[in-house]
Amino acid sequence: MKYILDLIEVLQNEVASFTGVPNFFNLQQLVQSDDLSWLLTIGGFGALVGFLIPMMVFLEMGISALKGSFCWKNFRMQVLVYFTNRVMGKVITLQLGFTFFAFLQPYSIIDTSMTWYWFIYGYMVYDFSHFLHHYMGHRVRLFWCLHATHHVPPHMNLSVSWSHFYIENLYADIIRLGICSLMGMELQVMIMVYIIDSLWGHFIHTSEELLPDGRLGFVGKYLLTPSHHRVHHSCNPEYIDKNYCNLIPIYDRLFGTYQAEIEGVPPKYGITRDVNPQSLFDVYFGESVCLLNDIKNTTGAINKIAYLIKPPGWHPADVLEAQAALEEKT
Repeated sequence: MKYILDLIEVLQNEVASFTGVPNFFNLQQLVQSDDLSWLLTIGGFGALVGFLIPMMVFLEMGISALKGSFCWKNFRMQVLVYFTNRVMGKVITLQLGFTFFAFLQPYSIIDTSMTWYWFIYGYMVYDFSHFLHHYMGHRVRLFWCLHATHHVPPHMNLSVSWSHFYIENLYADIIRLGICSLMGMELQVMIMVYIIDSLWGHFIHTSEELLPDGRLGFVGKYLLTPSHHRVHHSCNPEYIDKNYCNLIPIYDRLFGTYQAEIEGVPPKYGITRDVNPQSLFDVYFGESVCLLNDIKNTTGAINKIAYLIKPPGWHPADVLEAQAALEEKT
């Protein structure tokens, strides 16, 4: 009986954490205090984001229900992935990333401080590091196996921002926090940027039910909007591998990966492979299985290694020739 009660307590704590209720009460206490330095702490960040993000998801669900368009399967897998990551997060946490950040700080190539101009500098550095790891997540097959979990959902909504292969967070933080640390960002600036980026990164997954026109008017000329991110999550040929930035699309414009939503070309969400979006195994490991099969079925060490580092869809010349010959026969 004790084990059952312990399990119920764990489940209650997980549900409470998911809804952000404890963070809400922590946030109330923090706001009422005279010392606002909590904004620059990981605990303050958790209290703020941990409450706002679930509330946004519940709001989206409620509006969809009122409009008669709510479908649980559009949220079910993302919620399941979220709890899967929560279980893994009991062993590996965000603290590991910030420990890595602190480890590299003595080797930074520039000194900065807590001023508004260094904050702008810091955000530009962070946005580049985000662009880089996101680009690699789409253009390096091994990293795509991790990132694909985020792109599998066939419906765009706020819960999609929870759908990540857990290990992806680790390598993403190594790239982002590593670059930011070596470029001299202060920890306080890093946390503030992390808060802004996390909130906006969640917001741009807003569904068409909640925000039918995601272009946001003149805002879309300067910031990355839900419309831009709907393009990013689409498997339309016109939209694939576009819009890697999270807030300011400067690097997308600079490197030629910017794409606005095209009139008459509605986004088709998901990935190009046939996938069962209701299967946790397929959502989490499907791309890895495909990669292992490709490596197994090809010859030569160079080709096997190339499968790991080449973009998704790449095949050796002999495989492409065999596929072309098969298509001619059919």
